[in-house]
Amino acid sequence: MLKRDRKADRMALRRKLGLRRPRPPLKVTTQRWTRRLFAYACFKCRLSFKRRPLAVGQIHACPTCGGETFEMGRYFRAPKRTDLKQWRKVQLLWTAGYRFNGRTKGPPFPARLSEVEAFIRDNPRHPNRLREYWV
Repeated sequence: MLKRDRKADRMALRRKLGLRRPRPPLKVTTQRWTRRLFAYACFKCRLSFKRRPLAVGQIHACPTCGGETFEMGRYFRAPKRTDLKQWRKVQLLWTAGYRFNGRTKGPPFPARLSEVEAFIRDNPRHPNRLREYWV
């Protein structure tokens, strides 16, 4: 019975013969996190879209109205454009420092606009809240 060669051994032999040259290492010009897309929202138009983050102090303009957009986090799911109460809820959470950055061990965000004030009051150190907003 023939012994099968391992692929690693075959590749080493090819490199030794000069048939396979190792690729040069890739140059990393940006941080890894800058390649990810983040959700941005315009509360005036009730529009959400994903963009790469910009430097501090720069903002993405809304493609519809040209106004300021706000970074919501990577896992933001926008409500329907006609659902004014849900957009108001999202705006209140954003103003209080909460971002939609994935699943955490903290309590889930409120489902209704009427629950937002109690949620903000009861969760001052929520994992998805920016630290500068912690009480």
